[in-house]
Amino acid sequence: PAGGDSKENPTGDMTTQRACFGCLWRGDIMLERDPFFFGNFIYAMWYGHAGNYDGGGLVYESRSDGVRLNALARWQSPQLYVALAFDKQRSASQTRAALDWAKATYGTDGRTPYNYAFWDKQTDSRLYCSQLTWKIHQR
Repeated sequence: PAGGDSKENPTGDMTTQRACFGCLWRGDIMLERDPFFFGNFIYAMWYGHAGNYDGGGLVYESRSDGVRLNALARWQSPQLYVALAFDKQRSASQTRAALDWAKATYGTDGRTPYNYAFWDKQTDSRLYCSQLTWKIHQR
């Protein structure tokens, strides 16, 4: 995964299986399903959290403590339902460049706080998790 610039879904279907964390490329989208959080059905449907794989066992995400790099290990808990995805409309190098742009713009240490105003996705002064992912993949 580290050197290539294209990625294909070998089966083309959506199946329930163990997430292949070893198959992740920098910039891949990670979605966490929380079947017990009521807000998911109102706002985010099935997924309650989003992040972007940054390589080296790290995930770039926004949580209550702001935009940060966090350990991939938290996502690998057997109790979590995790979906992994990639952006078919961008090359791997474009996605990596957008991820690097986001890290330079929003930081990796919590300096950009969490955005609790979910309806305000245009702001850059604070970000919720899927807003951060959206900004990276719109870059």
